[in-house]
Amino acid sequence: MLADMTLLNIITLYVMCGIIFNLAYDLLVSGIKDESLRFNHTQRIGVTIIWPVYAILFIINFIKTIFGNDKK
Repeated sequence: MLADMTLLNIITLYVMCGIIFNLAYDLLVSGIKDESLRFNHTQRIGVTIIWPVYAILFIINFIKTIFGNDKK
């Protein structure tokens, strides 16, 4: 599939994944009702550009929280 994609298609897919990640994060923040966790516009742009890093960090911290390994 990737072999048939042009550079523009790859960039579009990457940005769309970043936007979807931002949407999912906003829905989670709305669900827990803590507006202090919401991204500002600059942070949204940053997350859209480097979303894989934020996604990995989110997953790691989510798992730590679920299993109680969060050392505060």
